[in-house]
Amino acid sequence: VFNFKYHKFQNNLGSTSLTRQWQRCIDLSSYEEWIIILGDDDLVSNNIVELFYANYGKFKNLTPVVRFATYKIDASSKIYSKLFKNQELEHSTKIIENKKRSSLSEYAFRKDIIDIIKFKDFPLAWYSDLLAVLEFSNFGQIFSINSAYVKIRISEESISGMQDNFAQKEEAKFQFYNYILKNANQKINKETTKIVEGKLNNIYFNDKKFFKRFIIIFILYLKKHKFRSIFNLFHSLFTNIQK
Repeated sequence: VFNFKYHKFQNNLGSTSLTRQWQRCIDLSSYEEWIIILGDDDLVSNNIVELFYANYGKFKNLTPVVRFATYKIDASSKIYSKLFKNQELEHSTKIIENKKRSSLSEYAFRKDIIDIIKFKDFPLAWYSDLLAVLEFSNFGQIFSINSAYVKIRISEESISGMQDNFAQKEEAKFQFYNYILKNANQKINKETTKIVEGKLNNIYFNDKKFFKRFIIIFILYLKKHKFRSIFNLFHSLFTNIQK
């Protein structure tokens, strides 16, 4: 038997900052050591808690981030994807390299790590969940449980499925990659760094009217003494101008 506690917030913080909404919900917890931040339109398999504890001995001293398998579902809860499984132990930076898909609901995090590091507040919380996985794992390993799953809902009502928030998503993506290079460059290898720089540059080149982004990238590379990156940035700029 579970004793549930319901809390009604007086203001709709989630409409302005999802990350702050996540945090204030976490702050309501008491003795829990692990947290799952389940999206209000996502679903979990009925064995997810059971299998978390069945595997606890494998990951408790290994990583503070655990991942479950996932399905994609539509607005009517119909599954429209294969079951996405993961290697039992894999590096979190595969998210950066676009080798892995990711959604916040499919993770369990150790609560003390969340309390120390916190979520970073990007527009729409887009990419805030990806950065959380990276930072909470210290850009290290993630343990995966594939015999339990989360159903991730993608619809016109969800942020992922909406089509009228592209500009905010692009800004969040820019802030995410800029943050990685600015704050965690020493925690990713040269190959991943090159991928991040390429993605950051492309966000600007895909919409060059935001020249402020070019200045931000240039100053970042200059401060980090990334002179080869500066050369590549200007080479790409001149190539784009000539097209």
